[in-house]
Amino acid sequence: MRRRRRGLLAHTLLVRLPLLVFGAWTVFPMYWMLRTSLMSDALNQQVPLRYFPWPITLHYYADAVRGLSLGRLFLNSLIVSGGSGVLALALALLAAYALARYRFRLKAAILLGLAGTQMLPAVFVIVPIFVLFTQLRLANTLAGLLLAESFFAVPFSVLLLKQFYEQIPTELDEAAMVDGCGRLGAIVRVVMPLTLPGVVAVAIFNFINSWNALMLPIVLISSPERMTLPPGLLTLKDQYIFSWATHATGAMIAIVPSLILFTVIQKYLIGGLSAGSVKG
Repeated sequence: MRRRRRGLLAHTLLVRLPLLVFGAWTVFPMYWMLRTSLMSDALNQQVPLRYFPWPITLHYYADAVRGLSLGRLFLNSLIVSGGSGVLALALALLAAYALARYRFRLKAAILLGLAGTQMLPAVFVIVPIFVLFTQLRLANTLAGLLLAESFFAVPFSVLLLKQFYEQIPTELDEAAMVDGCGRLGAIVRVVMPLTLPGVVAVAIFNFINSWNALMLPIVLISSPERMTLPPGLLTLKDQYIFSWATHATGAMIAIVPSLILFTVIQKYLIGGLSAGSVKG
């Protein structure tokens, strides 16, 4: 009994307590942002600080909805994030399959190039993209922003999906083709269902990255009616007055879709990440 108590105490001190501290450290900024958005600027500036929002006000949320044209910003973000995610995933599915299943010249160079793109800062290629899209008349369009976001998502998607494909035995592809499926049919009917957690994980990452993108929309989009949510939140800034509550409200509105998405399909995300981390 004493040994069991010592083991429980050690587990609490070494595992549970650090996890509790880390969880509180992670959640506290989000709580503080919510607390700030529910209090007036006068109360937010009081000393000592109030750790609990009281009295609560929804005034800033109402102002954000009216002043931001929130419906248009959300729709633009959904179009760009969803479209770029689907396009990047469609391209990455076939490219990753080819890299996982076939042997050909320059395969190592292609993988090295894809990995190298993840080391380059986005600002390194934004100016060339802007010049190219301006010449193609894709600047200041949602279609152009959608393409640009998908360009950034494809290399990461290919590298991650390749790991999932390598977990699937090639005998399953061959058996499907013996039964009458073509190569594409084997991918769609056999391989993709087995790698569904990985596909969902990649789709989530692509959507979230595009949803939170700020630099590309600022550079490529100049018309207010074509803005996505992150650059649209910048319009909350006043020239002479800085409102903590207003900015916290905008940030809370922006993270709602991400929270909902993670809550609904977190089991696929966890399964996909764990499956892609183990080989053999």
